[in-house]
Amino acid sequence: METFKEEDLARKYARGEPMVKPEEVKKLSTRMYELHEWYMKIAKTTNRESLMVKVKPEHYYHAKDLYVEFTELFQLFNQDALDKSIVNCYCL
Repeated sequence: METFKEEDLARKYARGEPMVKPEEVKKLSTRMYELHEWYMKIAKTTNRESLMVKVKPEHYYHAKDLYVEFTELFQLFNQDALDKSIVNCYCL
């Protein structure tokens, strides 16, 4: 039977842990890096599990608030299966 190495297994979200592998953090684009740093700060100082995104009327025909769970941000950072709410934010 074939065995897997630990690095071959898909990473899973763990609260307070980096969204990407530590060696990949410096490779993030500027805005992704800033979002990652914000997440790391919030995860350490609060009990929040999501990010509220306010959408302006000119972007969605009416004002709307969307909640993006940190697990979905993890999926975005790792280009994994994405939930509808994060795809909505990206499309706007």
